[in-house]
Amino acid sequence: MTGRLPLAVHGVSKYYGPVVALDDVTLDVKAGEIYALLGLNGAGKTTLIRILLGMVHPTSGRVELGHRSTADRSVWADVGYLVETAAAYPELTVVENLEVIRRLRRLRSRTAVDEAVELFGLGPLRQQTRPGVVARQRPASRSRQGHAAPACTAAAG
Repeated sequence: MTGRLPLAVHGVSKYYGPVVALDDVTLDVKAGEIYALLGLNGAGKTTLIRILLGMVHPTSGRVELGHRSTADRSVWADVGYLVETAAAYPELTVVENLEVIRRLRRLRSRTAVDEAVELFGLGPLRQQTRPGVVARQRPASRSRQGHAAPACTAAAG
């Protein structure tokens, strides 16, 4: 990974026919900052996330990542994301789950899993083999494992 990339959202709106999903959203996230999107159902949180990830194009406005337009698909090489809850096989260890992801994504780097485990401080969980260990972890541990999956992909990049 090349470091933390700033995110800039400039006047983003999204319309689905007559329905306004987002109305002139402007947001600047500096390196190292953490933001949470809070709102009622239908407030546009998922729409904004999909626009930020390049999954949906805004009706108007623009999104920049690292001072580059997200229309340039290469900006996503350094981005990992976790939407909703991390998906993992509860009968596998953290390392086994990450290895599954590495193979499914056809990543050649055999060190990517170890690098992701180190990056997210998952070392104490790596060798646990009891069935259901992931399901019984504290939510923070499950979240770190979920974030490690994109990191595994980036490390192999």
